[in-house]
Amino acid sequence: MNTVRLENSLILFRLDDQLHAVPVSKVNRIFRIVEITPAPRSHPFLMGFVDVQGAVIPVVNTRALFGIGTREIELSDQLILVYGPRGLAALWVDGGTDIISLNENNRPVASPSLSESGVVQTEVGLVFIHDLDKSLQFLEESETNDAKFPVMQIQ
Repeated sequence: MNTVRLENSLILFRLDDQLHAVPVSKVNRIFRIVEITPAPRSHPFLMGFVDVQGAVIPVVNTRALFGIGTREIELSDQLILVYGPRGLAALWVDGGTDIISLNENNRPVASPSLSESGVVQTEVGLVFIHDLDKSLQFLEESETNDAKFPVMQIQ
């Protein structure tokens, strides 16, 4: 039986043809795309908000955040609910979520941006691994009409 070591495990997801990942320890749950309430005059990385069991959760436009071309939301898309620096946030992804484990065979590659903690060559291809504390810092600065959006925490 294969066991997965969580400290070396990542949730893998696709954005177009690129593979991205976040640590399993930062993921609360993954679910199909739901209706997103737009956030007027907000940060370009903030798509809007979703209701998750009564909590209002900000939805991150991962395409804008990671510099990938925009597209319309599709029914096959998913939201990854993650623990960010100020609570939960939902990452909009194309889908294709899976769990991979890093091991000594993975070759690290230089980190091209501050929102990434690294790029590794894995058996499934090049994977951009994201540091959510750095990537989601903009949520602390998101403002509409000079009022900060509160980030709700749920258990």
